[in-house]
Amino acid sequence: MMADLNGLKELLKDYILVQPAEVAWNDRELFFSFFELTTTVRYDIFVDKLLKHSFLMITAAERMWSFFEIVLCTGDPFKFNSTKKKKFQSILKSESFEQYLDWDNKMGDSLRSVYEYEDEKVERRNYHGQSVKHLLELLRNAYRHPRKYMMPEFDKEVRNAYPGLLHRLHELLCRLEQEDEDEDE
Repeated sequence: MMADLNGLKELLKDYILVQPAEVAWNDRELFFSFFELTTTVRYDIFVDKLLKHSFLMITAAERMWSFFEIVLCTGDPFKFNSTKKKKFQSILKSESFEQYLDWDNKMGDSLRSVYEYEDEKVERRNYHGQSVKHLLELLRNAYRHPRKYMMPEFDKEVRNAYPGLLHRLHELLCRLEQEDEDEDE
């Protein structure tokens, strides 16, 4: 079955998602690198995560929803026990996510509007630019922001300021789910 997935990857790469030589299509390359997990992740887990990969999401709202879902999932004790949550947060602090530190100095005007958003009903959130966890919380809040029409701007800023972030998170969650399966066996 894994050979079928690698065959699918090659088909997509060579005939459907053909990359023009003069264009760097980073999202495409990250999507194809995701297939490397076929050697370490169980088939059903891989397929489930592949179908939810950010490269396959068509709209900005879908990609921004992913950040909301990641924060929601990692806070859910039924999906993320305390050990798994600590591991997730520890990896966010590791060099794997180092390029996303100082994120508050990289954001554009749209995300800054969420960063600085104040509402008398909601206590102002104090974000720290040296915490990827806080970046995820900001992106979750961007999805929940009252100005839903700004999703394309939010998405564009995320893709430019934090390239590959959603892919790396997706890959991390896939690996953690496989580790859970391994521990259960």
